[in-house]
Amino acid sequence: MFSKNTLKVVEFLLRNIVEQYNINQIAREVEISPGGSYKILKNLEGRGIVASKKLGNAIYYTLDLGSKETQSLCELVLIENRKEVLDSNPYAKVYAGDVKDAEKFASILILFGSILETKKFRDVDVLFVVKKKDVGKVNDFCLKLSSVRPKQITPLMMTEGDLKNNIKNKDKVVLDILRKGVVLHGEDGLIKLIGGV
Repeated sequence: MFSKNTLKVVEFLLRNIVEQYNINQIAREVEISPGGSYKILKNLEGRGIVASKKLGNAIYYTLDLGSKETQSLCELVLIENRKEVLDSNPYAKVYAGDVKDAEKFASILILFGSILETKKFRDVDVLFVVKKKDVGKVNDFCLKLSSVRPKQITPLMMTEGDLKNNIKNKDKVVLDILRKGVVLHGEDGLIKLIGGV
């Protein structure tokens, strides 16, 4: 089993997948000691979960998303994050339950934005990853849901190709969604998509 700090390191690397970080940067970001960060990263590297690259005097780490073990661990991390956030945020929990019904036509659903940060949120932002033919279904779904809930559902729709290109091009909005959002559905698809960038 993995320690809580190990899971924090994996989650940080997953949510910041387009960047590479050294031991000290990771330690600072996840609020552990550099020595603890070193031990965790060496253990993960030994298991083939992270890969390292030496640049100058520093060693930089990234997740090896080609590994089945890494993919499974990342899925677990995203599921645990979802449980933790939704258990502590009743507003997000209610809307997440409603939005989850969209998994019939969306391959990935990510809740993001002000609902995760404040009780005074204006709307509910959701990334829907869908096929182009299902855009109308998302609009209808959001309109219907917005008519029975006090806050409007604001959809951001992309195809898997759009999402992949936005990650590859380091689109700030998409990277912020990956850093802070809660994956409601499609963890496995998101991880495979990220791994293909």
